[in-house]
Amino acid sequence: MIFSRIIQKGVLTSLLAMSLVISPSAFFASVDSNLIEIKDPFYGYPTLRAICSCESNLNQYNDDGSVLRGRVNPFDIGICQINKLYHQERIDALGVDIYTEGGNITYAKYLYDKEGDAPWIWSKPCWEKRIK
Repeated sequence: MIFSRIIQKGVLTSLLAMSLVISPSAFFASVDSNLIEIKDPFYGYPTLRAICSCESNLNQYNDDGSVLRGRVNPFDIGICQINKLYHQERIDALGVDIYTEGGNITYAKYLYDKEGDAPWIWSKPCWEKRIK
């Protein structure tokens, strides 16, 4: 479930500026006449947002456009650092593409709903400080 808010166009500048400071890729905006729709793919998942912030700085891609891989384990893929080796069977069964930002976040939400924060336990010293 992606959270959507419709807001007046006059608020766009401050909201987008604020969202870019928080996370350049975590918010999406679309303009329709005088209304702006802001979608936050982590709405309802504040712990998962903190986890992914620590895992990838909320980046799906490297500066050269390639998909981000883990520094310690290159099988960790994308914004949520989904481990391809451990999760490939379920990823395939769900038909999710973890090499896209949307697919990576979708699978991370599925995983979080099933297993909680356990799959990201190694980065807990970082993300537990960011949970509000």
